[in-house]
Amino acid sequence: MSSSNWSLPIVSLRTLTGSPLIPGAAGPVLYPGQPEVERAEKKVRDGIVIDREHHGSLVEGGQRYGVAFPAAHPLDRPPGLAVREVLGIGSEQEAWD
Repeated sequence: MSSSNWSLPIVSLRTLTGSPLIPGAAGPVLYPGQPEVERAEKKVRDGIVIDREHHGSLVEGGQRYGVAFPAAHPLDRPPGLAVREVLGIGSEQEAWD
């Protein structure tokens, strides 16, 4: 069969991602790159998680070179909840990506 015989419907991303889920679905329909874009948007909106030691080093370096570094805000999570669950990521490795 030649490629000229293929006919695929054109579907907008809004239609695709806005479709209702079927019972038992693992999750919503995602398009390539969507999870990465959503994570990047969240980081821009909410900031990133870094440990106290690295934050202190960045503040110190900023002071030394006259560059303000944003204040730290505590990670708001219930006791016993893993950082990856707060961040909405699938594995510990992703926390460092």
